Amino acid sequence: MCKIVSIYLEWVYTPENFFKAPVTISCAGGAIEIDRGKVVAEIAPEAFADNEDLAENLDDEVENRFHDAQVTNNKTYELSMPFKVILRDDGSKTVTTC
Repeated sequence: MCKIVSIYLEWVYTPENFFKAPVTISCAGGAIEIDRGKVVAEIAPEAFADNEDLAENLDDEVENRFHDAQVTNNKTYELSMPFKVILRDDGSKTVTTC
């Protein structure tokens, strides 16, 4: 099997202008980027190997950021469940739900 080079979680949300500017959140093993209807958490493969609850913890972190923003902007939003994308060194990709 080919080596995993990258793992990221991705969500989509509406409205795309829910945040006034792009948001970056530092997290264990990587960073979460929120911008224009998409949330991407790019995480080092080792971080997933070391923490089986990481996807759930990242989902909680993203949900909390949306709840906090909703208090100040008074907008409603819809946020999808995350899906995990695994990229391998041969260029193949696996996409699964979390």
